[in-house]
Amino acid sequence: MNNYYLSLGADHPDYPGYVRITAPTRDDARQLMEAHHGHDWTGCFETFDELDSHQRVQRDYLIFDHLTGEALAWTCHICKEKRPDSKIEVTQRTLLEADNAPVYNVRYCIDNDECQNCIDAFIEQQRGVLN
Repeated sequence: MNNYYLSLGADHPDYPGYVRITAPTRDDARQLMEAHHGHDWTGCFETFDELDSHQRVQRDYLIFDHLTGEALAWTCHICKEKRPDSKIEVTQRTLLEADNAPVYNVRYCIDNDECQNCIDAFIEQQRGVLN
């Protein structure tokens, strides 16, 4: 897998900036970029140094999934939406108040305040399922 840096075009709302894509080939990187950001990008570079200094703000990060041929994605436990890897974070919480209690990994959207604010309520709901 290689890293590619695709700069966002002036017509893109996140311009200036770039998307880092980890993919096996340049063509795979371009396909992921089109699927997630449309055609509003200007160039595909193989090293970060090729980007102009004003464009060196990372706006997104996509990872090629060999199984699907698409961007690696996860389902948020809170909103149940499938999101790219770069938009999902994981926090660990225990479901039981006991020593050696199993740890539960909660996936949530990092760009959605509602998902972040509902993690504790989600854990309480999961505890209720266990009781």
